[in-house]
Amino acid sequence: AGVASPAVPWGLGLAFTAAAAALVALAVAPRASAAGWGAAALLLATPTFLVQGFSQEADVPMAALLLAAVVPLARRLDGGEAPPPAVAGAALGLLVWTKNEGALWALLVVAAYLIAGRRRALREFGALAAAAAPGVLALVLFKLLAAPERGLGAESFLTGDLPARLADPDRWRDVVAALST
Repeated sequence: AGVASPAVPWGLGLAFTAAAAALVALAVAPRASAAGWGAAALLLATPTFLVQGFSQEADVPMAALLLAAVVPLARRLDGGEAPPPAVAGAALGLLVWTKNEGALWALLVVAAYLIAGRRRALREFGALAAAAAPGVLALVLFKLLAAPERGLGAESFLTGDLPARLADPDRWRDVVAALST
């Protein structure tokens, strides 16, 4: 075995960072305009955004995929030109893979679209869900078959008298002390 090259993760970081900036530009102005370019430039001028983009963490990819889902759906709600809902669905299917929060964001995006879009969103839900399904199914299979137990799904969290632990004042005192430092 050799030494792993950082070129691939750096390249992926660059791709997601550029995608996030491009999607911000599209969100501000769907056609190339000074406002869109300015919004992208403001995002790229943020030093922490660039650092995060190359940090090999999932925050920037999650943001880029969230934008890739939200921008087309928002355009559809506005009645403007927009890609089909399957494009947003595919982005949501990938979003669930980024972090645990990605699954929560995907659910929130779908719920918001269904509430805001009403009948049109309900008609388009099948295409959106079908495009997201492969990513969601792969994540569910991974979580059930391969992922180690931790967090809320871990047996150690669910065993014992959960209501008593949640009502324990010493536990909450420790939480408040930890959060106030």
